[in-house]
Parts: sequence; C-alpha cells; structure tokens
Amino acid sequence: MNFPKILGLAVLLAFAVLQGYSQIPNSKPSPASVLNSAPTLGPVIRMYYDAIKRRDNVALRKTLSAEFLLNIEEDMRNNGQKNLAAFLAKTEYQTPKIEIRNEKLSDDKGVADVRGSYYQTWTPIFFVKENGHWKLGTQEMELQDTVKQ
Repeated sequence: MNFPKILGLAVLLAFAVLQGYSQIPNSKPSPASVLNSAPTLGPVIRMYYDAIKRRDNVALRKTLSAEFLLNIEEDMRNNGQKNLAAFLAKTEYQTPKIEIRNEKLSDDKGVADVRGSYYQTWTPIFFVKENGHWKLGTQEMELQDTVKQ
C-alpha cells in the first residue's frame, strides 16, 4: 500500500471511531435536544434532593403534592417507617449530581426531564401547582398544545 491510501484509511478509521463515541448514551446532549434548563421546575427538584440529603422533613413536604405525599405516607405505614426523609433517602438519594432540563408548563401542570440519583437515563418527572407553588406530582399528564417552554 502506498502512503496516500494508508493516510486515507487512517482518516476514515478516526472518523468512524469519533462517530461511535458521539453515540454514547451518557455523553452530553446535543444543543438541539436541550430546549431549556428547567428554570421553573428545576428548583423544586433541587429542593427535594437537598431536603432528603439534610433529612429535613418540613422542607421535603413543601416539595410534594398532597396526592404524592398521601401515597408516600401509605407506603411508609406499610413498611413501618415514620421518618419521611429517611424513608425516601433509601431509594431516592443515590448520587449528589442531579440534572434537569426541558421543562414544559401548561396551566397547573408541568413536566421536566431528570437524570441522576435513581434515574440513570433522562426520565420525565411530573409536577402540579398547588396553592401557587410547584410540587412533585404523581401522574403523567397531557400538556395542552399551548405549552410554555
């Protein structure tokens, strides 16, 4: 083989390797896949995980919708647990790095993609607005066509 052919194959191989690395699931998202940095719902997620880390039951309750809180309290009773933050810390607080992106809001409902802790891949988390405050919700929701991003 002559030098130009070897150089051409080396360039082609390098390009193929770089293309393969760009497909790794944990790589940074492309700018097109990030619509926003969740400016409204992101702080709720951060307060939630911060309250779990500090084992602050009062702050934690402020981040949960009434329905979500009822479901968790039922699970706690079934498991003989009394401390909300300690109960949630067993499953929720696995890593300090939490990433939030792509919030969508519609009236009193919202959704944002979250990755970190229990969520190893980008996962939609649902929110509801109660008494003027955004809180973690329990169910998926349908966003209206007029979504604020």
